[in-house]
Amino acid sequence: MPGLSAARAQELDEARVGDLLNAVYAMHAGLVASGKGGVLDTPVLGGQFFEQALLDALGAAADEGDPLTAGTGGVIEDFEVVLPPGGAGEGTRDAVVMVTAGGATQAVAVRVALDARGAPQIVGLGYGDHSFGRLAAGGTQTETASGDAAAGDGAVPSAPTLPYVARLDQSALPAAWEVVNENRDAYLPEAAGLFVIASGGDDRFDDAEGENIFRLAAPAPEGDWDQTLTGTVTAKTGYEAVWNGVYSAPDNYLAAQLFAYPNGCGDHLYLTIENSRPRAEAAPLVSEFEVNLFNGAILADMCGAGRAAGDAVVAGLAEAEYRLTLSKRGFRYFAEVAFPVPASKAHPEGVAVARTPMVAHFGPVGTPAMMLGQWRRAGSGESEALFTQFEIQPVE
Repeated sequence: MPGLSAARAQELDEARVGDLLNAVYAMHAGLVASGKGGVLDTPVLGGQFFEQALLDALGAAADEGDPLTAGTGGVIEDFEVVLPPGGAGEGTRDAVVMVTAGGATQAVAVRVALDARGAPQIVGLGYGDHSFGRLAAGGTQTETASGDAAAGDGAVPSAPTLPYVARLDQSALPAAWEVVNENRDAYLPEAAGLFVIASGGDDRFDDAEGENIFRLAAPAPEGDWDQTLTGTVTAKTGYEAVWNGVYSAPDNYLAAQLFAYPNGCGDHLYLTIENSRPRAEAAPLVSEFEVNLFNGAILADMCGAGRAAGDAVVAGLAEAEYRLTLSKRGFRYFAEVAFPVPASKAHPEGVAVARTPMVAHFGPVGTPAMMLGQWRRAGSGESEALFTQFEIQPVE
């Protein structure tokens, strides 16, 4: 909004934008389900949440279908607000609402700004080739053939074209990648890969201050897919954790996790699928499955005769690349890991593969993301990892 003071622009934070969009979509879903039209058909509600110029533009295009469901119409079955960091200009914030209606999930681009009273309101809206209000001036984002995002000023992200492959062995982060809670002193893009360090024992998806969550500035694609992170990790503290998932917020994510954790007779390796869903005025609902890779999945019994073999496997991850995968099949998700293991009395040389049971998540999820984390017991110890490739492959 031209002339908006810096102080008022700062007031337009994620919480206010998220509250506004969640309220609009919850009301719209309830009104449509009860046969009472929708938010845009109710003048008192429309005037409360939408800029008048946008209401006029939407009214002129009423025959193009319900704009809040990307023209599909029907009862809203599920929706999720995705808020990329940053804004589209002074005092504005862009968001994407992944909304499921009529059996289809669509991305709706939304622009929010402060009105003359300092209250947030929706000033732009778009989907597909349709763009209304202030969003029309900024355009929408498209994907290039390589999957890199190409966008102009004020662009709104769209899901990556599959297959999507991002090589991380270069001198900068790939196009369309951003960093949540960035600490520039703790990561370095270089020719060998994206080198990341962690310390302090509090870097996790579910920590609001967890540093250096690398994420693609685009929602996860539709359909079934395998999202794979390739790299190495050095278990210097015994409390290292590599995360590969889809992330919206500290209480809203779904992730595969490969982590080390001491268990009496040495550093064990675990594979986890973790599903965190937010709840109003309550702690998030978290479901997970954890597989101890050294208790039957890869080694029969590390605490028996396999201690040396387990130590060799953990040490080998500093040189031999793992492939950590989050897989989507319909509304079910599971984690899988594969990495080379040296020969020992406990097992032959080869590639070990392990998989978790599935968890269920209905509707859209967040944006593809990865990070190096730590458990709290790492304390001031330093962990390090090298990420070399991030890819999303379609599954028929």
